[in-house]
Amino acid sequence: MDEKDSETGRIIHQEDIPSNGQTPLKNIGKFDNQKYVTVKASLRDGVLVKELVTNLQADPTTVNIEIRKDDIRTGQLRITDASEIESQLVGVKGSYETPTTDIGSLLGQYLGGIYIKNGKDGAISFERIYSPSELYGVIGRDAFMPSSEQKGGFSLSTVTDESSSAQLKTQFPDFNLNMDFSRSKLYKYLFEIQNTSWHALPYTWHSVERKLKSTQEGNDILRKLIDQQKESGDLYFLTEAFVIEDANVETYTAESLETGTDIKYANFIYAGGGYKWMKDNDGKRHIKNLALRVKYQTLSPITASKLESTEAPLKTDPNQSVEYKVITPQ
Repeated sequence: MDEKDSETGRIIHQEDIPSNGQTPLKNIGKFDNQKYVTVKASLRDGVLVKELVTNLQADPTTVNIEIRKDDIRTGQLRITDASEIESQLVGVKGSYETPTTDIGSLLGQYLGGIYIKNGKDGAISFERIYSPSELYGVIGRDAFMPSSEQKGGFSLSTVTDESSSAQLKTQFPDFNLNMDFSRSKLYKYLFEIQNTSWHALPYTWHSVERKLKSTQEGNDILRKLIDQQKESGDLYFLTEAFVIEDANVETYTAESLETGTDIKYANFIYAGGGYKWMKDNDGKRHIKNLALRVKYQTLSPITASKLESTEAPLKTDPNQSVEYKVITPQ
């Protein structure tokens, strides 16, 4: 860090330390004098136990940080917020929250449909008024998920108690996470996510509009959309989905250690007691081909004058003139 109270910096060394004895000296490289280094000790999946800020006055600088049992016992396990997990899973701003669904249902019922937005008691939801097949036809899986698509993968973990479990369930309903709090006060989940990416419709709204204008039935749909737009406001066209092709979730329950057990056997301290994580074999999940989040394009107002035209320009850039808004999930 450049200054003592700076919040920015970079990790220069990180390791697990033994539960007893001393950690051997580590050479973490050369750094300028007058800079600062923060040394932090934390429990695994737990809170910060101790922190020490040192000014690098000399080369080499030796830093000693001593941790006592009393330091550890004052800690509390940090319960991860579900929205933080969502940001790691999706990592893209401007997506709407929608019910999680499998790829088959997404392509047959949702992607490419027209929606209106409803608001009740402060909650936002979307109501489909036309399905993809009514507008353009069913989308083929290969067209939506081409094999050449660049994909990513990552691992993450989260801990939840009963008070924060509802949000986790809401954010990831089809993960079917095991949460029987009669068995355990706390649960930990390890997510191994593979082959994730945003996938877009293989056609644009302009293509849909042009096809509808080529038939009497299609023109009737467009006229109904004009009426719906006057009644409900903006219309939304579902264009993209964030797809998890493969994911494994392992569940761990918190097992309380008996009073008097040496603290070194605990994985973490919570509410004044020591706990260990125990793997829950019944809580193992394997998820395939799951559409976790979607994006909608806000359509430009459809007018009767547009119905007189026989051609509509095609978009070459799928992100051209697309408005994304963040909607608070239900």
